[in-house]
Amino acid sequence: MTSEALPEWVIYIGGIIGTSIAAIFIRMGWKAGGGSPSSGSAQIEGALVDSSSVKQLAAAVEAMNMTVMTIHRDSETIGKARVETLQAMVTAIKELNSSVKRQIEIALQEEEHRDRRERERIERENERLARENEQLRASQRDPGGFMRRD
Repeated sequence: MTSEALPEWVIYIGGIIGTSIAAIFIRMGWKAGGGSPSSGSAQIEGALVDSSSVKQLAAAVEAMNMTVMTIHRDSETIGKARVETLQAMVTAIKELNSSVKRQIEIALQEEEHRDRRERERIERENERLARENEQLRASQRDPGGFMRRD
């Protein structure tokens, strides 16, 4: 099974567990060949390295540091831009909300005005019909007055 077939989180968990176990062994002072704890000090064995390798390593570490700093700066810039965009969206939504409320209020006022005009029209029509009804009743009481117009 290759590492490509494993999920990424399994590799990270394995790395963490392996590093933890190695740190425990180093802390306890066990050596690879012995199996018994040493006198309480850890020993690191070194190798002879020429200065060009050290310079290359230092340059690589510096390049990695610059890359990390650039990524951090860019992520801050992107984060600030996202915050500004979200604030602009919130402002736009608030403006849209108040605009919708105003439109609803205007529509309600127009509807009330139409209803009031319709009630007034119906009242005028009822008054006209009541007058005509009164005239009709008056003409029915006075048989000669039906043909007569006032």
